[in-house]
Amino acid sequence: MIKIHPLDILVILIYFILVTVVGVRLSRYQTDSRAYFLGNRNIPWWAVSLSVVATETSVLTFIGVPALSYATNMQFLQLTFGYLSARILLAVFFLPVYLKEDMYTVYGYLSQRFGLLTRHCAAGLFFVTQVLGSGVRLYAAALVMATLLGWQDTTAAVVIIAGITILYTWAGGISAVIWTDVFQAGIMIGGGVLALCLLAGMFPEGVLDVLSRAAAEGKLKVMDLSFQISNTYTLWSGVIGGTFLGMASHGTDQVLAQRLLTSRNLRDGRKAIVSSAFIIIPQFLLFLLIGVLLYYYYQAHPGDLHVQNADRIFPQFIVDHFPPLACGIVIAAMLAAAMSTLSSGLQALTSSAVMDVLRPLSKVIRPPEEYLKQSRAVTIFWGAVLIWVAFAAGDWGPVLETGLTVASFTYGPLLGLFLLGFFTPVSSQVAVTVAAATGLAGLIFSVKLFGLPPYTWYVTFGCLVTVMIGVLIHKISGSASPCRKGNPGMKGEGHET
Repeated sequence: MIKIHPLDILVILIYFILVTVVGVRLSRYQTDSRAYFLGNRNIPWWAVSLSVVATETSVLTFIGVPALSYATNMQFLQLTFGYLSARILLAVFFLPVYLKEDMYTVYGYLSQRFGLLTRHCAAGLFFVTQVLGSGVRLYAAALVMATLLGWQDTTAAVVIIAGITILYTWAGGISAVIWTDVFQAGIMIGGGVLALCLLAGMFPEGVLDVLSRAAAEGKLKVMDLSFQISNTYTLWSGVIGGTFLGMASHGTDQVLAQRLLTSRNLRDGRKAIVSSAFIIIPQFLLFLLIGVLLYYYYQAHPGDLHVQNADRIFPQFIVDHFPPLACGIVIAAMLAAAMSTLSSGLQALTSSAVMDVLRPLSKVIRPPEEYLKQSRAVTIFWGAVLIWVAFAAGDWGPVLETGLTVASFTYGPLLGLFLLGFFTPVSSQVAVTVAAATGLAGLIFSVKLFGLPPYTWYVTFGCLVTVMIGVLIHKISGSASPCRKGNPGMKGEGHET
């Protein structure tokens, strides 16, 4: 049984039509692989910045962050302190290397610095991370759609959301992804603000009284200064763990790094990545406050709470209590968050598969137009894979922490590979590949055997082990580096013929 007003359905349909039209119209500019993957490096910095925000603001933010503060408090916000420092470090150390040449993927750097084996290793880690992470996000989006339509099963919702996203990504390439991201970012932020305002107006005693009560009861607690490594959210895990996580997600994960590769120049790239932090931090605060207010609303109206899954609480509240049109706008914002991240994942998986794996392994030099045809076929392949993963993701736990945990396992070794390239004389691709494998194995061993550390430390742990093992092997073998530190002397990848 459909639970929302026909006017809300109309809003959602208009949103679906608009993003599809944008993708199809931009297909006319997709003449070769450079346009498909880099947008001909002609994207303005503010669009790149909003695209970064839209991509990292998946539907996990919309339903997972309120669910987290609903169940606990606002200590998750400590992670954003590290997100800001990570962006500054990326702007200073990573972007000058990435934007020096026409790099299709950031893993092209590893090929020049170490060798093809390292590039394949990094791409493999990325594939695992992105396939599982995007599958979880697709499931989360389907959960929202299923809730608002009254469906118990998410299968049809997965197929609908994935099908539309695959279509506009297949047609318009990275340009379609970024410009729909700009549109979707506006919807997401506006939808979140609208949701908070409507929710705040539902307390007869006034929202300030509710927040005063929340502060007294610890629901607004942000800072945890304890040194307990077993505590998931502390200032130290936020600043240190968040910095490593942010560097990995934005600097070594092709999904977000690909946006930076479309920047016109280094200055634009730096403005894009740093400015995105000053949007994303208030946005997390916004959704944490929504979760706190939901907690007190249901404290006052326990009879209204008829869902057990915390991830369904915010979508169900919207359906039950928001007026027509407002409900449709907020739900469209949720779907925008989901589709933005999904399209970004599809583009990144495709660019990495074609440029990091298929193209280097091919013995035939093909013109750019041929890579465009191949890329569109690979986009459809990855779309089918993500649908399959989404079907399996329902039993993996709370969607926000599941998505972050999945990514954090492989982010550490991946970041370690780049740090070995930028800041050490290590040159052997066998050494760095063994180091990355050791970092991943050590993390899995620690988590499975001892249950430590919490996921907020996964990236830090995996990265440090990878770097230490790589340097140790280098010291034992006594090999010399053929490249200057931090300057791989890359040859541009843009010349395909």
